[in-house]
Amino acid sequence: CNSRETLKPGSTFKVESKRCREGIFSFSCFPAFLCYPKNENCNWYFDMDGCTPSLHCDKIDIKGKGKNCTGDRLTVSTDEGDTFFCKKKKNVNFTPVEMVTRFDVKFTTNSKGQGKGFMCIVSCEALVTTTKEQKAENTTKSTTTTRTTATITTT
Repeated sequence: CNSRETLKPGSTFKVESKRCREGIFSFSCFPAFLCYPKNENCNWYFDMDGCTPSLHCDKIDIKGKGKNCTGDRLTVSTDEGDTFFCKKKKNVNFTPVEMVTRFDVKFTTNSKGQGKGFMCIVSCEALVTTTKEQKAENTTKSTTTTRTTATITTT
């Protein structure tokens, strides 16, 4: 929580919600030590070094409501804007459409309901660059860069 990392091709980094200390009683989550704390504010900031970032969570249990996940939410912020995740979901994936320079993950909770939280992996895939030399009257180089296609999937 509250860290800054530089992602290089092939690197991975785990982001996860904290757990309440044993003995703290919660009406919304039982037993309370399995749930994330109230009034939480965790940020993970990522810089990219020649790669395309993505987020994958096997499952999440975050007590947000509605399209913008009012209350508790996991937010991924990129140059393209913010994407919110909440509720009980499996197989959550996010990869930006365009190449980005900013990929930040933020987990915020309010003072109300709690869920079991999340454990996600942020990874970064290399940009693939291919150079072809064409022999004609003059030698020219043509370069093609392939980027990961954006996906936001949840089940």
